[in-house]
Amino acid sequence: MMPTQVHKHPPLSTESQCPQRTFSPPRPENVNDQSEPGLAVSVVVPCKNDARYLPAALESILTQNYPLLECIVVDGGSTDGTLDLLKRYGDRIRWLSEPDRGPFDAINRGWQLSKGEILAWLNADDLWEPGAVRTVVDFFEHSPDVDVVYGIARAIDEHGRVHGDLVPRTWDLEHALRSCHHVIFQPASFMRRRILEQVGWLYPAWCHDHDLWLRIARAGGKFAKLPVRVAMDRVRSTNWGDRPENLIPGKLALTQRFFADPGLPPRLRRLQRRAISGAYALALDYLRIAKPRDWLPAARFLVQAIAVDPGNTRLIGERLMQLFRRRIKSLLSCVFKLRSKILGASITWRMMRLALPRAVSSQPPQHPPLSLSELPPEIHGTPSTLRRIPGWHTHWGVDIPSDPLLSGRLALWSSLKGPVLMRWVADLLIAVWPGNEMSRVLFLTGTYEPNELIWLSEELTKGMTVIDVGAHMGLYSMVASRLVGESGLVIALEPSAREFQRLAFHVTLNNLQNIRCIQVAASNSIGEASLRIAWEWNSGHNTLGTFFHPAVVTAREEGVRTQTIDALVATQRLERVDLVKIDVEGHELKVLAGAVETLTRFRPRVLIEVFEEALHRQRASVEAVLAFLEGYGYALYEFSDLNAELVPLSQPIGTRSRNVVALPRGSRV
Repeated sequence: MMPTQVHKHPPLSTESQCPQRTFSPPRPENVNDQSEPGLAVSVVVPCKNDARYLPAALESILTQNYPLLECIVVDGGSTDGTLDLLKRYGDRIRWLSEPDRGPFDAINRGWQLSKGEILAWLNADDLWEPGAVRTVVDFFEHSPDVDVVYGIARAIDEHGRVHGDLVPRTWDLEHALRSCHHVIFQPASFMRRRILEQVGWLYPAWCHDHDLWLRIARAGGKFAKLPVRVAMDRVRSTNWGDRPENLIPGKLALTQRFFADPGLPPRLRRLQRRAISGAYALALDYLRIAKPRDWLPAARFLVQAIAVDPGNTRLIGERLMQLFRRRIKSLLSCVFKLRSKILGASITWRMMRLALPRAVSSQPPQHPPLSLSELPPEIHGTPSTLRRIPGWHTHWGVDIPSDPLLSGRLALWSSLKGPVLMRWVADLLIAVWPGNEMSRVLFLTGTYEPNELIWLSEELTKGMTVIDVGAHMGLYSMVASRLVGESGLVIALEPSAREFQRLAFHVTLNNLQNIRCIQVAASNSIGEASLRIAWEWNSGHNTLGTFFHPAVVTAREEGVRTQTIDALVATQRLERVDLVKIDVEGHELKVLAGAVETLTRFRPRVLIEVFEEALHRQRASVEAVLAFLEGYGYALYEFSDLNAELVPLSQPIGTRSRNVVALPRGSRV
């Protein structure tokens, strides 16, 4: 696609100030002087079925009076005429359309494709003010130490009517934590690429802009506020991101992630209780606006806010004033009486944690190992499973509910206090753990990587041998065990002590006698290594390198044994290897390097995950992994986003995590 072309208009004439410095824009006669190159700006516009608003957003970008401006539209698979609209812009914009996991995924893809030194994103229904980019760039050029520049945004409705200005306050990390407030209005924000490359792209969850500001501040990034209008922020009742069922858990989760950082300095650590209390208090605002009659959830959030920090009466009182209005006097009386009882009672903080674990825990609970002598209860009525789902991702069917049963399933998930059993495909029993991302996906939707598992069911037959590298809790190993039968064999490799225990528990629970569980890390040599263990929620991110996303927290490091696949095949005396599945968070190339003899001798099918950011942290790349497999006579395939069928890998993987199938060249697909 061609670079964008930008039309020029007169510059925005204003004076801008920020704390401890004064900024003045250039003289009008020098505005369009291009004798000296300026900072390149890239803006990403995420969209899906936004044809009604998208033209106005694009025109507000393309009519900026700044020539070094790149506009990239990332469409999530629109069906409302958006694609025809984008084609009409020709080479004035760059665009792509493919299924994604939500706005954060689209923005991250666009940023990674961009070339600008200054980055921004503008939602498809928001607008930039004329001259905004020129004003922001001039400030960046005069303030090389500033990482984030933000200004005022006009609030407009779906008809474009102005409802006033959204005036941000000067950035203050401690205030942002105590109040759980985002401070910055996202459409009016611009960032240097260097700070994003330092802290990482957007976190895959709601409130990703708020999460980003906290991570930038934690990394020492500098913020500057411009007292001028920069953008228009459109408020619509149909925005998923503005719904309390998304905002409330999003705000609570980002606060907990921030304080889960073990390296947090004491001055910030001391704010933990006040910050979590503030997040619960903020939930009252969202309920007041969107669901004013939901008294029961409001009461629950109020109790949790007080329980976490009984001294946070001012903020809680402000929320009560807005929520209950005429009943405020009697309710405040109850609140202060409750506070006095809490402060005066002989209840220890530990007992408070036991009484309200969700209100105070900064990390997901670390559950003790399961024992067959004390099985958790079984949950029946799990969702239907194992059908092809084009473009499946871990947030499919979770963040944007499409199943009427999902709301009830969510309520049931929220009520869980410990591990439970659910019946899955092939009549398998599996345990799911509260506070674990993979468990949540399984519990709510009943599926995990369904396209890959269906392909597995088509490839495996009785008597085959499978090696599962990075078996985790054993989902692939258990399904493979059922498919290869008693005459077949599954070798399940998992180095993490926590995940290995869960793998072994599942094997014993389901009496899968054809699975051999081995606690070892596959690599290119035999020896020892240090395995970085992620906290419970991100347990699928354990790695022999470093985490690709800065928000993933290290729970601990474990010393583990390493072994090559070739050595394993020899010690296990395997006479055949029909399929190898590899999912090792960036260590894939080294696993392949230790499996040369196995690949050459047995020619197994290979299912392998590739993700550029994870591989890069272990001095490898997607290109190197794919070239290795092709060099050993393998043809590469992927699962189509259109019909989930296996198709030849015809385009670069890019920056997304993908499962690639490698078949011996000449094999039947």
